[in-house]
Amino acid sequence: MPYSSASAIEIDKKLRDDFRRRLRDYGISAETTDPILAVLFRTLAQQLENLYSETGRIRLALLDELIAGLGVEQRMARPAQTVARFLLPGAGSQVVEAGTELMGEAQTGERLTFTTDATIAVSQAAIAMAFTYQEGALQLMPGMELPERIQNARPALDPVKVNLGPHPAVILAIEKLPASHLSLHSFFFELGPDAARIQEALESETWCLFGASGELHSRGILRPRTLNAGVRGLQWLAKSETAEAPAADGRSMTAADVPVLPPGFYGERVFVMPPVDAARRTMCAAPRGMEAALGRVFGREYANITAEKRAWVRISFPREVPSLHTGIGSIAMHAITASNVECHNQTVHFDEKGTSIPISVEAGTDASELRAGRGPVHDPQRAHRAATGAAGGRDAGGLRQRARVGDRGRAGQQCGARAGGNISEERRAAGHPADESDVGRGRDQRGGVRTGASAFCGGPAGARPDHHTRRPDRHHARIR
Repeated sequence: MPYSSASAIEIDKKLRDDFRRRLRDYGISAETTDPILAVLFRTLAQQLENLYSETGRIRLALLDELIAGLGVEQRMARPAQTVARFLLPGAGSQVVEAGTELMGEAQTGERLTFTTDATIAVSQAAIAMAFTYQEGALQLMPGMELPERIQNARPALDPVKVNLGPHPAVILAIEKLPASHLSLHSFFFELGPDAARIQEALESETWCLFGASGELHSRGILRPRTLNAGVRGLQWLAKSETAEAPAADGRSMTAADVPVLPPGFYGERVFVMPPVDAARRTMCAAPRGMEAALGRVFGREYANITAEKRAWVRISFPREVPSLHTGIGSIAMHAITASNVECHNQTVHFDEKGTSIPISVEAGTDASELRAGRGPVHDPQRAHRAATGAAGGRDAGGLRQRARVGDRGRAGQQCGARAGGNISEERRAAGHPADESDVGRGRDQRGGVRTGASAFCGGPAGARPDHHTRRPDRHHARIR
């Protein structure tokens, strides 16, 4: 009987059977069970059931203690991760902020919520050509979605001999770029099952953007770094002071608002370009050294293909990397990972929601505070002048009003009496009541504070005027 699924009834039955069997071994037959033993067996079975139910927690506690003792990375919950690709039907560029919610529905009808892990830009930009260079041969990558114009040129799919250096590389040509060039554009690599070494190389190898004359220069070198959820963000090796940040409204979620997540399954295959400043927005017809090879690939259509300038990117790899032609299935743009988490941005924007924030009092607390305007008034006489609108008094918005939650109705009544009854200090000391016609109304024309149900969510502001003559106790609202 597995202890992990044993119930109290099963344990009790097993104890009874074992007890009877041991009695028979000694030649004793027991037709009935002693009630004391029955209670003992039942109690012991219940305790064992409780112990078995904690087995999983005990195992995890021991595992966490072992991990802490070894000093390795702590266990963390890893949300499910997927890859979403965006398509923009019109011209221009659209920024998809980090933390954007993506809603999905499972086949069982369940609602799935995913949020994007990084900020990307979506445009009409597309990969026109993708080549792999390895062992002195240049070859078009299989599985790529090439534009119709490139397909109609009927390019050669066989490798073409060319000398582009000792290191293997992936060379991409991107066309239909927006005004922002490749700023925040993303690339997703679909890798084969035996491409672990290619993925390791992608995590650290450099990217380079070709110059206007097809040359490689230091200004175009980029290196990857790890972003949220394992996404790789490219950064310029040579910093530029004129780099432009993407335009945002300041109200969308930023990378700081998105929860920090551990690397996911697809995160290490997504690469996001940094903002590209004007000096780096270069395009060329063909990279240097590739003109002859491209002529053999496209034949007579070479002149038409190279008539349009494109942005060319080279991704270098180490020499011992396995075959790039078979290891990389395809490369897609405008894709970003999304994790199965929910983000809530509770930032208050006063220009849209006004200049006051509603406060709800939770039950069980001692006091509630409502503060607005200037600051709290601590002098009693100045506080009274502020509440009654006397000369030299402060704005009523600068008062701090306190009330016990259990006496919110009385608190509204007390403050309403003080606001409506505009009497002098001498009359209050003599015990004269305030004007009953105005007591508890909280009228603004009398210089008072708007109180009662509108301010404290309490009862009606029908206060007794003699509250002013009594010494305030802990059950009444105080204005300091």
